[in-house]
Amino acid sequence: MTRPTLKFGLAILFLAALTCSVSAVQQAPPAAAPARAAAPAATPLTPIKVEYVKIPAGEFMMGCSNDPMCDMHDPMSPLKNFFADLRETPPHMVKITKPFEIGKYNVTQEQWVTLMGSNPSEFTVAKYPTKNYAPGNYPVENISWNQIQDFLTKINATNDGFKYRLPTEAEWEYAARAGKTGSIVGDSLDAVAWYDQKGGASTKPLGTKAPNAWGLYDVQGNVWQWVQDAYSDYKKNAVSDPKNEKGDKRVLRGGAWDLAAIEMRVSNRFAIPPNFKNNSAGFRLVREPK
Repeated sequence: MTRPTLKFGLAILFLAALTCSVSAVQQAPPAAAPARAAAPAATPLTPIKVEYVKIPAGEFMMGCSNDPMCDMHDPMSPLKNFFADLRETPPHMVKITKPFEIGKYNVTQEQWVTLMGSNPSEFTVAKYPTKNYAPGNYPVENISWNQIQDFLTKINATNDGFKYRLPTEAEWEYAARAGKTGSIVGDSLDAVAWYDQKGGASTKPLGTKAPNAWGLYDVQGNVWQWVQDAYSDYKKNAVSDPKNEKGDKRVLRGGAWDLAAIEMRVSNRFAIPPNFKNNSAGFRLVREPK
């Protein structure tokens, strides 16, 4: 797998003149200094339009349980060394104490370009002219966790009354499960997820599979979704609103278009350094009132 002063020098003009009464040189007063140019007005940031779903407070069992595939991975995957030390067990009770809003869809290429000015994604018409990779429909990918922090800085600078951030890992899984306790958030994996290069070796338009019970699309498959947390092993004890910032790897959740079914459990965890990026990693936003 593969995370801007104008200085004016004042010129003094001396004029010599002969008066009709005396033969003397008199100094003319200095010319007025040129007016200081006004600094250009800052270009206002353009807000982006994102649909959100309000997630209620509640509690759930986080992690993998009652599944023989817990902590199992595809032995043929090129990512197997990344998965080697990652665990989705033990399952543990988590309480989410406050409701929050999370993006109905992953952030699109168009939304990213609106704020950031360029498209980092691999799957674009610019790179593949014969493909219909419409930027308003396809998820932004090939972005690192660090780049997302730059995006968040810009979107928060719009000062629209909300604070924008990544979901915590617990918030992500709680919202993705939407009350489900198994490994799949819908009736079947094929119903809710793009995976295993089905439909071609690329990302797919957002919202073309079924949503979960709370109306979120593509929580499994299509692109991994970066969350705020650094990776840490789970503990058995119950916790409220957990988050972790200590660690050299940041977590991604949800699986991706190029992964085998064995990697598509909703509890599965992936973690890489925050400067790493690839063409199967995107994100969705959380917003909260300031």
